[in-house]
Amino acid sequence: MPRGTRNHSVSTGLENMVYELGQRLGAALVRGVETSVGRAKVSGASPGRNLVKRGPGRPRATASGAGCAVPHCDRRAVAKGLCATHYRKARRLNIGASPSPSQLSELAEDGRKTRFSHSAA
Repeated sequence: MPRGTRNHSVSTGLENMVYELGQRLGAALVRGVETSVGRAKVSGASPGRNLVKRGPGRPRATASGAGCAVPHCDRRAVAKGLCATHYRKARRLNIGASPSPSQLSELAEDGRKTRFSHSAA
């Protein structure tokens, strides 16, 4: 058998196999889309949106974008009315959930001043 004929029959068989695989994948894709669209119509959701119902979860941040409660800090509050920097510092100092005005002024102090003044001595 000539060499070219054998390669031609192998490539034709391979092409047929790839074509059949493509047909099967296309049909499966169409079935999947039809199924999800059918579910969306039954549940009233629009197609392409997540069909899982979720609970209320954590409330969204206010649209006003409240600032940090520490005096002279203009960063955005991320937790308990504090910006990320002051929240971490409050955690280090074991300050409770609602800091008093004296604790807020303590958070406003720059800790580097005291830390570096001791090293210079």
